[in-house]
Amino acid sequence: MNIVEIVNHAKRVLGDGFKFCTGNAHTVSRVAAGLAFADHKVILLGRNPNPPEKPGKICLSRLFRHLDLINKAGKLVREDSEFGKIFASREYVIVDGVNVRNLLRDLGMLILWNTEQKGYDIADLIQLVETSNRQKRVVRIVERGVTRVSEPNVSLVLKSAELILLMSAIVNILNGKKSSKWGVMSPVSMENIALFVPA
Repeated sequence: MNIVEIVNHAKRVLGDGFKFCTGNAHTVSRVAAGLAFADHKVILLGRNPNPPEKPGKICLSRLFRHLDLINKAGKLVREDSEFGKIFASREYVIVDGVNVRNLLRDLGMLILWNTEQKGYDIADLIQLVETSNRQKRVVRIVERGVTRVSEPNVSLVLKSAELILLMSAIVNILNGKKSSKWGVMSPVSMENIALFVPA
């Protein structure tokens, strides 16, 4: 699932309130950040192993000069998210003599640099996402052993695993009002979920 598919799906569910996305907490590429913003004006956050570079004057002037192409690319991936894979995997996507892929890369560079300047502290959020990913695998392993789903239904197992973890997180957050137990830990936990095999 590429970032455009994630953003499009989340936008349909969350609506206009969806402004920031950490994806699956992996390293954010410049092209991915550019695609997410061109697609739905969503700011992509995540790990940056290297300090983002400030775009130069030539880079910025090129972006301003070709805003129409960036908007058209955003509309294209909004209507068909498969084009997101093409932009991300190709080195050259030429339209009217302009490499649109490089425009998206430069846009992503600008976004990542700006988010770095804002100083968003997303370390806790990234840790929560990674904990959720690990716990999701546990739920899927247990659920597969119980339900023995066929291959076409694997996506249903993934969805139900996410729902189980979300319910767990909500319960733990609500209980956290009376206890400080979840103050320094992720609320996504399997420890208070009872699993059983139907007779």
